[in-house]
Amino acid sequence: MPSPLDAIVHELVSPPHPGLGVCSICRSVSYERADEHCENCRDNESVLGPSTPLTAISLYIRESKLRNWLTYYKDSSDESHGGEHVADQEASETISLILDEFFRHRGSQLLTEASVDAIVVVPSTVRPPPHPLEVVLRVASLSGVEISRPLIRTGAEVRHRFANRDAFKATEDVSGRRLLLLDDVYTTGSYAQSASYALRAAGAEVTSLVAIGRRVNPDYSEEARFLWERQQKLHYIWN
Repeated sequence: MPSPLDAIVHELVSPPHPGLGVCSICRSVSYERADEHCENCRDNESVLGPSTPLTAISLYIRESKLRNWLTYYKDSSDESHGGEHVADQEASETISLILDEFFRHRGSQLLTEASVDAIVVVPSTVRPPPHPLEVVLRVASLSGVEISRPLIRTGAEVRHRFANRDAFKATEDVSGRRLLLLDDVYTTGSYAQSASYALRAAGAEVTSLVAIGRRVNPDYSEEARFLWERQQKLHYIWN
């Protein structure tokens, strides 16, 4: 009898390995040589300096179940979101299962072998803490790794394709700490890379940047469609 995880895995799409036509930082389409970063990563690096390479659990597109899970697991009923949605229990449980299985397979490599001190979730723009991702993360297989909250959003602007060194700041001493940075979605990387910069500027080492979903837009170009369709045909494996 199929398990709930079997149905979830059916919706996941393995990110491509870096190489010809694939950005070595964000695992999306690069229109340059194999050793070049994509335009978004180059834009981020022009503002922030070297980027933190992304470990994505899955690719996703706008019309997909994973996109819906990543949207509705969060409670967006506060005034800043106009009360459009409330947290969906099924979506929350699904995201928890994805994180649990991912860290069960990859935790040794990303956490233990890297001697990670804590996991840090990229702070939300509008929600007060805790971030919903922190809540679902607490049931994952983390072998006692601390979930820390050393970053806050500032009033400085950060948005799609617009990274900012001042968008986040450390609220405690993180010098010398080894941190894994976690976000739910990754598109151009401006938010997550700005958060990574703030931690590094405060003296921490960001050992990994992990995102549950790495957005791909197959309608953007033939190359993007080819990458998406190629990866979609592959059997998904967690490691």
